[in-house]
Amino acid sequence: MPHTADPCKLLLDANCMHAPIIDIGGFANLLFGVKTVVDLGASDGRWTREHLTCFHESARFVLFEPLEYPDPFQHPKVSWHRAVASDRNGTARFTVTPDKFGSGVYKDTPDAVEVPSMRLDSVLTEQEGPFFVKFDTHGHERPILHGLGAVLLAQTEFVLMECYNIPESLGGCAFSWLDVASVLPDFRALAITECMHRPGDGVLWQLDILFARKTNSVFQQTSYAV
Repeated sequence: MPHTADPCKLLLDANCMHAPIIDIGGFANLLFGVKTVVDLGASDGRWTREHLTCFHESARFVLFEPLEYPDPFQHPKVSWHRAVASDRNGTARFTVTPDKFGSGVYKDTPDAVEVPSMRLDSVLTEQEGPFFVKFDTHGHERPILHGLGAVLLAQTEFVLMECYNIPESLGGCAFSWLDVASVLPDFRALAITECMHRPGDGVLWQLDILFARKTNSVFQQTSYAV
């Protein structure tokens, strides 16, 4: 019998555990009007550094990250807040993982530390919309959206959301990729920008999905051929 390759093994051999699908730079014409980019879970600022040129040169970038990283990205258009975005101003218990990149406000463990927390609607009042909000917040999305407030949410044109295929991995508090339509009813999926597969068996783990407002002109084109 001819040998049939195991598709999961091919997936893993192809080093697809963490694979980009489409870069948001391909939508630069749509992002042109964004005035403020909010990077939540910014780590060392690498996402902002990589996507700075995807937006108009006048756009400002506001980064939130409670942990200190060596050599964080600095730029005249970038401002940092050493805090987590949340639904209240005060403090939050923040679980720190060994590599820091998996850290978040998703469970209180012996590794958790107390960090400042801030409502976005108390921080972004001097920033100009329209907004682009990028989430890398490991299950803390609902409190953040609550803290964004109705006024700023109404000025948000794009949301880049980290969504999970197995949200139970974070105690069920994270968005599954099916949840977002009910949480952001005025938005539609524009693109999958990145996906991650579980390394042991190749199962889909998470998706980064770019959402745009339903009123965006791109959705008025109903033909496959554009």
